[in-house]
Amino acid sequence: MLAEVLLVLGGYPSSLITPDGVAPALAEHLHPGEVAALTTLGRLAGDYRRVRDWSNATQGAARAAVLKTPEGGKEPGQYVAVLAGAVRGVLDEYTDLLVETEARILANDNSIVQPFDSGAYVPLSLLLATFDEWHAPLVSLAALVHSLPPTPGELLTHLTTLSSSGDPSLRRIYTTLLSAVWQLFLSHLCLFLLDGLAPDTSSPSVPALGLDAGADPPHRLYKLNLELLPICVGASARESMLYVGRVAATLKREGRALPRAVTEPARQRVMTVEPEGLDMALQRVRADVGEWLWTHILTGQQVADAIESFANYFLTREADFALNVIREIGRLRHDRLVTANPTSSSSVIRPHDLDLALLRASVGTDVERDKGLEALHWAMPLGPLKPSSLLTPAKSDDVRSLFAPALLGAPIHLTATVSWPLNLFMTPPALAAYGEIHAYLLALRDTHLRVLDVWTALGHAQRRRRVYTGTHEGGADAREQARRSALARAGWGLVRGMLFVLDQLLSHFMVDIVGAQHRRLLESLGDGGAPGRGAQYLDFLTLRQMHARHLAFLREGLLIADRESAVLVRDLLDTCKRFCGLVERWGGDVLPELLSDEEGDVVGERAKAVDEVNETLLDLVTDLFRLLLESQAPPVVDTSMSGSASGTGSVSTRASISRASLSRRVGPMSKSRVDDGEAAGRHVEQLLLRLDFNGVLTAWQEGRVGSVLAGLD
Repeated sequence: MLAEVLLVLGGYPSSLITPDGVAPALAEHLHPGEVAALTTLGRLAGDYRRVRDWSNATQGAARAAVLKTPEGGKEPGQYVAVLAGAVRGVLDEYTDLLVETEARILANDNSIVQPFDSGAYVPLSLLLATFDEWHAPLVSLAALVHSLPPTPGELLTHLTTLSSSGDPSLRRIYTTLLSAVWQLFLSHLCLFLLDGLAPDTSSPSVPALGLDAGADPPHRLYKLNLELLPICVGASARESMLYVGRVAATLKREGRALPRAVTEPARQRVMTVEPEGLDMALQRVRADVGEWLWTHILTGQQVADAIESFANYFLTREADFALNVIREIGRLRHDRLVTANPTSSSSVIRPHDLDLALLRASVGTDVERDKGLEALHWAMPLGPLKPSSLLTPAKSDDVRSLFAPALLGAPIHLTATVSWPLNLFMTPPALAAYGEIHAYLLALRDTHLRVLDVWTALGHAQRRRRVYTGTHEGGADAREQARRSALARAGWGLVRGMLFVLDQLLSHFMVDIVGAQHRRLLESLGDGGAPGRGAQYLDFLTLRQMHARHLAFLREGLLIADRESAVLVRDLLDTCKRFCGLVERWGGDVLPELLSDEEGDVVGERAKAVDEVNETLLDLVTDLFRLLLESQAPPVVDTSMSGSASGTGSVSTRASISRASLSRRVGPMSKSRVDDGEAAGRHVEQLLLRLDFNGVLTAWQEGRVGSVLAGLD
């Protein structure tokens, strides 16, 4: 009987004592207390046998998965296999207790073997007391292996929860299991973090923490395998993992690696960290890797040169080159889409034609021999452009699409190829922001250039006309008066007003916004790019954040962060270009030729067109002025004016949106963000002063003058 009980406790099957109870044939010969004791020992043995069998089967399947690919994805996976091994280690303690108990029985140890008449016996109560400490652990382990969490991350989270149990024995056991699985997680973390191992896929038998998400030219995307991450790994730790792992993986793709002087201390630090200290350890590793990158791979001077190059091309700080680009693309449009035979193969504009225009535009400028030109190229989202393509309206889903069609009538985007190591901080979102700003500034410069051309054309036309008419505009007395007062001066005043507004916008954007912020960024880079206060280096995460704030501030200052204000500026530019198109179709002059004017009321028709453009421009300039004014103070809601023709309601809505946009980056946690918000307010004030330098706009709003443009004459 005793031998049967010990065999059952050792995990051997028995027909007399089972996990469900004692067999009836045996129970009828035993005392109820003995039946209860044997039933308890049977349940204990059943839990042990289930946990042991699961451990053996799991480890066997894991070994088989290493030798061959399992069918149907039934491999247990490394994390479950390591858990099974750790469970086996725990069960060894139970086995040792069983062997020790058998040895004491065979040695007639009087602490367990009780004398009885001429013989001896082992009370079942003593066996119950001996194995009592294993009841709770084996029940808990049996429940664990019966319903394992589906992913390694959830398994780690579950073990973390179980290890905080109030039962000392359970806490000790689950801490041991968690330590084993956690060490496996840390080893996979180091493979990605320090060795740059990032395969395309991850499987249970070959798990990977870092995954190669594919190409995103000119970058390579990497992501974390969320199935391996426990809940204790927070957002900050994940960001550090991805930052350092991306660096290591990128180095690996370039045939390089982090030096041992960096990886060995980092590996030791990571492999010995507890879950609660992982975030701090990763931040230390990120700081060390960032310092090494900053001093050996991408120096502060390289970053400054890249920012300078992007500012020259995308922020149009090289004005001569930007104007040449506009002229070359305008010439290309005229030759391919206007004068060429529409059925000819030459009447097509392709991206490489625009790239050649970039090279031609650089001739004679300061960037003629700049190697940065080789990285620039144009993208045409709608494909090659034909004359018929101009009839297709461009979609306006984002701010860039509002201004991208300005030069050709179809969207074109300037992009740049960023290779290693610049892609460590020049991210795809930054490139997209640069492209958006470039499309906007180029559209503004193009409109300004076209209005200047109209001003020049009007001057040439007037000089030619004065050869025959002397000091007046020509025509009979009545017609000469109409030509002089109703059309000639109105045309000149309209062009002067357009130039005034465009001059103020362009000078403010390029001097107060782009120029000032560019210098500010380079100064910040100079402060953090080398050992300075506290012997700190600027890591690439901080650099990307600083660069992102710089671009965000540019978009705010250029009035394109909010779509409503961007649409308003786009409408203003379109109105100016519409008038320029009218003058071009009229032969470069507002006034008609004297002979053609005799045949009909051409002066009246043109005067009507000029007045229409004038009224539209007045409305848009007023809306812009009010938007800027009301972004500096809460708008006054006047319900009596809600239905008036002045459009106060729409302007107030735009101003509210703009004000929220200008202030949403101001927060109490960052002094730099507060400074940016204050600077944004100052820039709006500067633009208001430029637009209202003589008080005409304010006077017009107050009803003291009849026309903005009349006041500018």
